[in-house]
Amino acid sequence: MVHATVERKFKIEITYNGLTEPFHIDSDDLIGALRQHAVERFKITQQPHTFSLYRADGSELDPSFDNKTVEQVGITPGELLVLRPGIVRGGETYVFSTSAYRRANDPQPS
Repeated sequence: MVHATVERKFKIEITYNGLTEPFHIDSDDLIGALRQHAVERFKITQQPHTFSLYRADGSELDPSFDNKTVEQVGITPGELLVLRPGIVRGGETYVFSTSAYRRANDPQPS
């Protein structure tokens, strides 16, 4: 009887600012923990919370992926990820005028 084995531990590479480092990961590792480990390895101290991991196709593993595992997002052995600032996401939208500002969903003044 032949059993298929799933590779649990494997190596990937993460690049940042022209430097590439190997990372030995487990398929159960969380993306948020991997990103944090990369931020620490590359010694990013200014606004580390703004960084994301990106795949070769340019897709961002943004904070919504933080609680997903490496296996769930499909990271494979030997894959190269890029660490760089994430896409800026807005909070509330404000409408500015010369006299004042208000939130976009606030009622119009009478």
